[in-house]
Amino acid sequence: CFYKAGVVYVVYLKNGGTTDLNLSAASGKLDVKWYDPRNGGDLQDGSVKEVTGGQTASLGNAPNSGNSDWVILVHDPNSVSIHEQALPIGKLKIGIRINKGVLYVDNLDVGRYTVSLLNLSGQTIAQKDIYIPKNYSRTCSLKIGHIARGVYIAGIKGNSLSEERVIIVNR
Repeated sequence: CFYKAGVVYVVYLKNGGTTDLNLSAASGKLDVKWYDPRNGGDLQDGSVKEVTGGQTASLGNAPNSGNSDWVILVHDPNSVSIHEQALPIGKLKIGIRINKGVLYVDNLDVGRYTVSLLNLSGQTIAQKDIYIPKNYSRTCSLKIGHIARGVYIAGIKGNSLSEERVIIVNR
């Protein structure tokens, strides 16, 4: 399980089924969405659409194909908005987006950074060290076109900055 306590949780069920999630660090209502890594597509509702923080909660059953692998996204709808199939984790200072197999990081200040793409096991899929000099573009790119459909963690670190996003690749 990848998580930022109280904000977003990403759970991978290799053989489907259901699971409970410890949400003791969260408060209020959290939305529950399911992603089918075999076929891609939009996030879907399962049998449980919302859970309450402060306790261990059942995440319910997948929308279909209960014995196949699924990714469950549990998030605070007030802190995390789902758009362009990227889930920001916390309040981002920079922009992270994917377009045609390229991961872009926008609005960087002058400095040295490392841009990374990790799978849910924490394995580095792609990484690039960059330097943004004064008076140059504040956007960097990382080619990721070779990666398979699935859920990944995109992040940037350096120059007193550490930001991450959950990225869903559907192609």
